[in-house]
Amino acid sequence: MYAKLEKEPIFARNYDRPSQKQLRELNHRRWKKIIEMGLPCNPFEDSEGYLCLTEVLETYDQGLSARLALHASVFITAISSMGTQRHNEILEQAKRNEIVGCFCLTEVSHGSNTQEIQTTASFDTGEFVFNSPNDGAIKCWAGNLSHSATHAVVFAQLHVSGKCEGVHAFLLQIRNRENYEPLHGITIGDMGEKPGAWNGVENGWMEFKVFLH
Repeated sequence: MYAKLEKEPIFARNYDRPSQKQLRELNHRRWKKIIEMGLPCNPFEDSEGYLCLTEVLETYDQGLSARLALHASVFITAISSMGTQRHNEILEQAKRNEIVGCFCLTEVSHGSNTQEIQTTASFDTGEFVFNSPNDGAIKCWAGNLSHSATHAVVFAQLHVSGKCEGVHAFLLQIRNRENYEPLHGITIGDMGEKPGAWNGVENGWMEFKVFLH
């Protein structure tokens, strides 16, 4: 695995101190190169090879390793474990890395205290309406969210006919796949700078204001 990466100029060590934007763009190009090289990016098809790749990347660049893990080990695993047949097309696109995914559970006020999250998904007239009722309900710290995620697994309190049915997970498209602009009703931002290689991880926040799905 090391030998394969050493042959590609894009993985050459750069001892300059790139900006946050430069580091994220570099990680994106490196991720695409890993896909082009046919390295094992899918833990479901080649678990041993995927583990080997993530261990190699962990010693090379933790930010790049996290980028891969957040998409493959977290986003894809969430769809595989909680989804149904109707999610198969999106799942296959994710496995082929045609889309980028993120996992949105944590909120400003509630960390990972799942039962207390405040984001709402109200089912009305055949649609789900997503809202962040206050600043504390804004989704935050989601990796891959601030720059490149096109889809997200979002946890919200489901309301049907005015009754709260508890926390459910939803698979949402959150950006236009052509220009990467957030869809109407969604605001996305960046969580700011972090130390070292983790600056290459796109931790972001997301707010819903009458987002229809």
